[in-house]
Amino acid sequence: MPMACGELSEVPTVARLEVSPASLSLTSGDDSVVRVRVWATDGAPLLDRQVYWASANPLVASVSPLGIVSAVAPGTTRLAVSAGGKSSFVDVKVSAPPLAVVQVTPNTSGVGVGSTLSLRVSLIDAAGDTVAGPSPTWRSSAATIASVTAAGAVRGLAPGTASIQATVNGVTGAAVIAVQPKAVAAIRVTPATANRLVGQTVQMTAALKASDSTAITGRFVEWSSSAPSVATVSSSGLVTALGAGTATIRGSSEGVSATATVTVALVPVASMSVVPATLTLAVGRAAPLAALPFDSAGALLGGRPITWTTATPTVATVAANGVVTGVAPGTARITAATGGRSASSVVTVTLIPVDRITITPATATIQAGATVQLVATLRDAAGNVLTGRSLTWQSGSTTIARVTSNGLVTGVAKGTVLVFAESEGKRAQASIVVQ
Repeated sequence: MPMACGELSEVPTVARLEVSPASLSLTSGDDSVVRVRVWATDGAPLLDRQVYWASANPLVASVSPLGIVSAVAPGTTRLAVSAGGKSSFVDVKVSAPPLAVVQVTPNTSGVGVGSTLSLRVSLIDAAGDTVAGPSPTWRSSAATIASVTAAGAVRGLAPGTASIQATVNGVTGAAVIAVQPKAVAAIRVTPATANRLVGQTVQMTAALKASDSTAITGRFVEWSSSAPSVATVSSSGLVTALGAGTATIRGSSEGVSATATVTVALVPVASMSVVPATLTLAVGRAAPLAALPFDSAGALLGGRPITWTTATPTVATVAANGVVTGVAPGTARITAATGGRSASSVVTVTLIPVDRITITPATATIQAGATVQLVATLRDAAGNVLTGRSLTWQSGSTTIARVTSNGLVTGVAKGTVLVFAESEGKRAQASIVVQ
């Protein structure tokens, strides 16, 4: 049918997207490519149509604009690709690398006859990361010198050296234990007290003595913290401050222990920023904001409790995690505060845009002088009906048929005419035959 006055050529409509592969199984650190083809409603491929990628959980797997998938950490996520209002999905599963090393700590140490020593095991995968796993099977190479329990507790039986082995899933690690004739009778940890800011460290040392007050060296000292969220301690006694509070650091050797007290304070917040500083979202949609506190040197401070508030809750609300939800059109200032400092983001809430219009009936035949009522339905990209929007009606030829502002068409003279409905840049048409 020839196009009447005012008719516009249409861009091919996307009918569906095909992804290959439809699912991925990757190991942390691996990359893979997902290919996508866009098809029009007439069955032709749309080779130049731009597509958009997104990951539901970028901490598990991220995806580039070219469909390159990068496995980040074990878990599952879903990738979405969209074009022209159509979407397709790819399920991604990321697994941890296989176990490579069983590390026994300490790998060399001494224990007195009749005393015990606790060994620990760390499981390390092929990527060098520590992973969880089953309890190891323990074995002593010289059971008359040192025995070992199912929990990794070594007991000195006679002077000498024994290899204590731990096996997990066929991978074995070992520690060399020297059984000493003298037992530890006393221990002193220094410094006895320490004050640190979050991120700072302090080295603890342990002096061991036998019952005759002679110094004992070469013995394993087991370190522990009463509050790991405040301060952790390494196997060598290095204490790292992590959070505000007080932690008791204990050094133990052969059943004898001593303690030190570490008090940790937060690094003062010198400035803050909220990203993004401006945000635009539609009514009913949600988007996250991030609060970034900095110290006086400009370093980012983590682990701070953030208080979120909105100046205009009738326009936009904000959750405790910084996720903003649009309530009504307008502007709202969202503020984040911590440590006596604050920063804001200006959020503009807009109406959900019109994605397409349909006219009912799409075709109609009337007599000259008769009328037919056309109804235009506006929908968003998700197919939801939109109301309260401005709508303009237009006849392609008023000499054949006229149309009112509410879509009532009146036949004027014989012929065929297209009647258009337009809103927010979207247009639909109906064909009217006047007899």
